[in-house]
Amino acid sequence: MRKLLQGNNSNYSIGAALLVAGLLLPAFLTVRSFGVYTLIHKSLQMSDSGLLVMSAFLLVLLNSIRATPIYLGTFLISSRLIFKKSLLRFFAPVLIAIEYMLISLIYDIRYDLGYVSLLVILAIYILDSLNLYNVSTLKHSAVLILMLISLQFIDVIPYLSPFGFGQGMVSMDIKSAALLIDRNNVLTMSAIGLMLIFFLMAMLIGVLLRDQHKLLIIEHTLQKSRIRALEERKNLEIRSLVHDLKSPMTSIQGLSGVISVLAQDEKIKGYAERITLSCENVSEMVSQILDSQAINKVSLQEIVDYVSKQIVSTPMRNCLLIEPVPEVVVCINKIMFSRAIVNLINNSFAAIEPEQGRIWLRFGVESGCVKIIVQDNGCGINVKDYRHIWEAGYSSQGSTGLGLGFVKSVIEDSGGTVLIESSPKLGTIASICLREVKLSE
Repeated sequence: MRKLLQGNNSNYSIGAALLVAGLLLPAFLTVRSFGVYTLIHKSLQMSDSGLLVMSAFLLVLLNSIRATPIYLGTFLISSRLIFKKSLLRFFAPVLIAIEYMLISLIYDIRYDLGYVSLLVILAIYILDSLNLYNVSTLKHSAVLILMLISLQFIDVIPYLSPFGFGQGMVSMDIKSAALLIDRNNVLTMSAIGLMLIFFLMAMLIGVLLRDQHKLLIIEHTLQKSRIRALEERKNLEIRSLVHDLKSPMTSIQGLSGVISVLAQDEKIKGYAERITLSCENVSEMVSQILDSQAINKVSLQEIVDYVSKQIVSTPMRNCLLIEPVPEVVVCINKIMFSRAIVNLINNSFAAIEPEQGRIWLRFGVESGCVKIIVQDNGCGINVKDYRHIWEAGYSSQGSTGLGLGFVKSVIEDSGGTVLIESSPKLGTIASICLREVKLSE
């Protein structure tokens, strides 16, 4: 949850900045600066319906520009940081009402939280409920802005005044001017026409965003399918190659047994027994690689010993500090699990400084849970990389290693869990939890 909030902090900051902008804009954008009343007076003097429609359009534009930061900021904050939809339904109108109240106190301007505002809030609800999480916030904003402009035209339609729409002072003045010069019908038709244009534009962009969202989901699904197909092909080739190793290993094991029986020299017999033992270890490895789901009871010390053998780099050995290993047993695929631990250690080694860097391999047993912790004091994981760490083949280091996706898969196949905690410049902690088993089980 902490990382999710970090990922949404940018939207929260932008939303807060927009709300502040909503408080500042009325100081610069006014009815006078837009020349609304100048056009109203000219339309009355000349009985010009065109000037009256233009004054209505400028009022809608003014109201939309001043309201956009408020509604857009509310949308960004509420849709990104409030996870319960019931809270969103309550939070959005309250935040807008507070913003309107502050504007009224600062500028003595009456912002009407009327039907139009409620319709815009409804548009926020609908846009949020579409859950187009693959589409950028900027594109969401385009739909909301166009819908806001469209709904603002309702306030300048004369025939809707008896129903409570357009009760603002400037809106009423425009409609009164239309009545004086007998241009109610012209103003109504013009407002409805412009409202429909912006509404249709908002709907069109909304449909396009929905289609883009679906295409991105399909693309993501196809990408995952391609990765799975490549993994299956790779695993099949590995299994075929490993299976072919069984025949020569069987021959080596048989011949070493013959040498052990026929040899007179005790040293040669000892060599033959070591060859036989090595062949048995390789055969066990081959069996576990061929059946990656096979799990056996293994002591924690045995895992650590096997991991230590896999670390051949001298600098890495010098950086790795292994704490005392408790005497516990777990059920795992020793070969695959050990490779997962080595992968975590390799990642830590890539993140630390060559001389000052340290990697700790720690252990713990608590309430039947065996903890294996790989910790480093390296550069940590960036927030933008953190959200991708479990993806197959992903690496922030540009490597082609198995990645943390492999680690997670192996640990979950063993019935365990893995958690990665990281802070930039402070290091990374990988915590693995496995169920402790008894030898009698």
